[in-house]
Amino acid sequence: MKASEMKLSASTACLGKTVPEAVPLYAEAGIDAMEIAGMNVKCLDEYKLEEIKAECDRYGVELRSVHLPFSREHSIAHPDKQLRDRTVRVNKQVMDRVAALGVKFCVIHPSSEPNEDQMRPQLLEYCAENLFTLCEYARSLGMELAMENLPRSCLCNTSEEVIAMLARIPGLKTCFDLNHFLPWKGAVPDNVAHIYRLKEQVGDRLISLHVSDYHFEDEEHLFPLDGTNDWRGILRALEETDYPGYFNYELNSKHTVAVGKTLHDVRRNFEQLLKLL
Repeated sequence: MKASEMKLSASTACLGKTVPEAVPLYAEAGIDAMEIAGMNVKCLDEYKLEEIKAECDRYGVELRSVHLPFSREHSIAHPDKQLRDRTVRVNKQVMDRVAALGVKFCVIHPSSEPNEDQMRPQLLEYCAENLFTLCEYARSLGMELAMENLPRSCLCNTSEEVIAMLARIPGLKTCFDLNHFLPWKGAVPDNVAHIYRLKEQVGDRLISLHVSDYHFEDEEHLFPLDGTNDWRGILRALEETDYPGYFNYELNSKHTVAVGKTLHDVRRNFEQLLKLL
């Protein structure tokens, strides 16, 4: 698919709020689809997801995906089995609710942090076991599960670890966050190469993006072109690997709302990127 043919999507993280009143802003800016950002696990019942869906239907905005909740304690790879099991249980409850709204897939974090080196092999086992469970559960609901790559000491913080996890779980898909790979124990992150590696090594498993920019020192969630990502290379890689998904922005609201930027700026930024090709 040519980049110019991709639909444009944005996470509610860009607005710093997940409320029905946000939906008209998407429609006014010409944003095709919405991803609901990771919800606070302590107040899940307060999110008006059904009302958001009704507004999406009213305004012609696709409610395409939902980011499952995450926190330091809400982790499918937590060392404490009780907390791991609780995380799986809560994730299933969220998936039940959003499947009824026609959501296509859920994005999941493979871990929280910090993670000690000596524990990493065991944590990866916990992660794989629960990803398999949740992947099967998503399939039973008619949805898919997309694992996100993460930064710093989190699990799946390198291209190699992401691909190894995908290879273990055939039904698992991935969401590529373009500002998460960082230098890690000698590994030099290459976001363009990762897109090609995914296609070559695990096939068509890339179904979503978290689009933002950074300076390869820590995650920043900047507007593309405000950091050092190779956007021409990224767009070409997406085209050449026949990426079928949407161009989904996930920006920190301190770089949008706090400085007076809106979803109209997201649309303009996307148009700027397309001019690189």
